[in-house]
Amino acid sequence: MRLAYICSNPTYRLDVPSGYATHIRELSTAFQEIGIDVSTHLPQKYSGPGVISPGVRSHRLRGFVPTVVWEGLKDLRRLNSDRSFAHVLRREFKLIRPDVVYERIDYSGGAASSVAKIFRSRYVLEIHAPLDEEARTLSGPRPFWPWFRHRIWHALRAADRIVVVSGVIRDWLQSNGVEAAKVVVISNGVNLEQFDPKRAEPSKNPPMKKPSELWIGFVGSDLVWYRLETLVDAFSRIPPEMNARLMIVGPAFRNVALRAHVDQSSAIDRIYFSGNVPHTDVPGVIMNFDICVMPATTRYCSPIKLFEYGAMDKAVIVPDEAPVREVVEAEKEAILIRSGDVEQLAGALIRLARDPKLRQRLGQNLGQRVRSQYSWIRVAKKIASEAFGGLK
Repeated sequence: MRLAYICSNPTYRLDVPSGYATHIRELSTAFQEIGIDVSTHLPQKYSGPGVISPGVRSHRLRGFVPTVVWEGLKDLRRLNSDRSFAHVLRREFKLIRPDVVYERIDYSGGAASSVAKIFRSRYVLEIHAPLDEEARTLSGPRPFWPWFRHRIWHALRAADRIVVVSGVIRDWLQSNGVEAAKVVVISNGVNLEQFDPKRAEPSKNPPMKKPSELWIGFVGSDLVWYRLETLVDAFSRIPPEMNARLMIVGPAFRNVALRAHVDQSSAIDRIYFSGNVPHTDVPGVIMNFDICVMPATTRYCSPIKLFEYGAMDKAVIVPDEAPVREVVEAEKEAILIRSGDVEQLAGALIRLARDPKLRQRLGQNLGQRVRSQYSWIRVAKKIASEAFGGLK
């Protein structure tokens, strides 16, 4: 089987540690390992004329332009990029003749739907969010949203199957008239060879951990829905005599508002920003942690960090949201809190800090669950079985 994995977002790159890049890289590799011939297609992969470089580069103007105008300019560039990218795909597909076009769709709609029809390929969509809700959360009003919505639903009608990462997204699709038989719910996963607590070596970034210290860690982006300021506030309630340290790993070190929030915290001298690390180094970073945290999330996502924390046998505190409950059992494999609730998060942190046996039990139980059910290989096999229609 020949599969073309498409994502038309012109800002996406595969050489970064972000969740989207991890998903595309790992799932592509897993498809290859189960015998599917995969090619990946993103606008930044191509350097020829016609592919629009991402974003509006005059960032210094951002503060002087109303949000709705700024987003409108970005949307115009995105529409232009998608048209150019569709021409690239038609040229590429003449060479590879894919049996399946597998597109990770975002708010601008399915750039590959018409190309898949031309080549009579099976068209499968991958969706990670209720797209209208995500667009509003990330950027507020979008003047071209009616046009994007039209493109999205055109792609949804054209799709032979739709792979979603949570039941919440399935319910959103069905409430908008998508037939249930089209939709397949498959959570994200983890690379078990990379995230192996028996093989990983503790990272030296952050600096080496002292035996008397208890490290609490977050690894990931500083997107608004993670509400990292609530993690800072909850951590500040841990008594200093417990000798705890908070490690925030990822791009949050550049977040001016968050850094200012930390500067006002009573725990400022116990909070460490490590900056970005290559994804290959993440297992060693997690290895240093005693407790792994995700303070908040959306109501619909399947967080990759949950699987990566779990594969390393770490005790985790995660939001009590439906996609999380699809994966873990509260008090058996994780401690669940209301998303962004400082009081509950502080209580859970102190509870785990005081109880190493509980940390060990939760970590081992979650590790067993993740290893048995959530490898990327299992994800790829489920998608191939349930979405590719028995193609060989």
